[in-house]
Amino acid sequence: MVEAPPVTRAGAPEESPGEQSRVVFPAIAFAGAAVSLGLAVQLGGGNLHPDSILLLTLACVLCVLGVVSPRLGFIEKLGEEAVVVALGAGLAFQLYRLFTARPGLYLPAGSAMPFLAAPAILLALGGSWLSNGRWLPRLAVPVLLVTYFLLGVWLIQESPSPLIDVYVFQRDAAGALLSGSNPYAMTFPDIYGSSTLYGQGLSTNGRLNFGFPYPPLSLFLALPGYVLAGDYRYSQLFAMMAAAGFIAYAQPGHLATAAAALFLFTPRALFVLEQGW
Repeated sequence: MVEAPPVTRAGAPEESPGEQSRVVFPAIAFAGAAVSLGLAVQLGGGNLHPDSILLLTLACVLCVLGVVSPRLGFIEKLGEEAVVVALGAGLAFQLYRLFTARPGLYLPAGSAMPFLAAPAILLALGGSWLSNGRWLPRLAVPVLLVTYFLLGVWLIQESPSPLIDVYVFQRDAAGALLSGSNPYAMTFPDIYGSSTLYGQGLSTNGRLNFGFPYPPLSLFLALPGYVLAGDYRYSQLFAMMAAAGFIAYAQPGHLATAAAALFLFTPRALFVLEQGW
């Protein structure tokens, strides 16, 4: 007769120490993949770049290794602390890349706002990881989210009208929808003044001969920010904060908090927000 595995209070099978240790290497591999992917996007600004292709390949390899989860005894013995160190190192590298380059393309030079945010991020995570108390670790995620919110508001205010067609599409379509017009039947200005950026016949006399180019859900999700704050990018800001919150609170702890920080402060996160992508 086969005995049933022991169960925890929640009713789930209890993991053996060996099974628990197997999360160490996959977590490190996935953290490396996230950092590699973020750097790949930053190097090319979302465009094709030879080094970005190499980093994208590295991210794919690390993801596969994380899924296959080979047993590397010398790493598994390090336990959760090794994952925290890997995530912390990845986050420090991301902050360096984020704050040594301009967070946005159309931001005025010389602003100290991003540099003031870095200590808050590091103190929140450091306090969470080093404290044995209850209240300080609980503050880490709210501090990260508030810090990112302030950075996002600062960026939107400092770059109110980025010169990119995506911003014009979303902004004008939201206004048309609220006025009762069909955003898919409207046209947009060609802000670049060159028809070479679009297909033949799509730009005529300074107007683009097509309506809103994205699915309806994209426009509906953009509406709250446009209605409440006058800029649809606030919807994107809250969506990014919500994603980080889900990561952090899905399984609260040091690793989840660090993973949320790694997501929020990937080097091109603020650039993507500025561009309204």
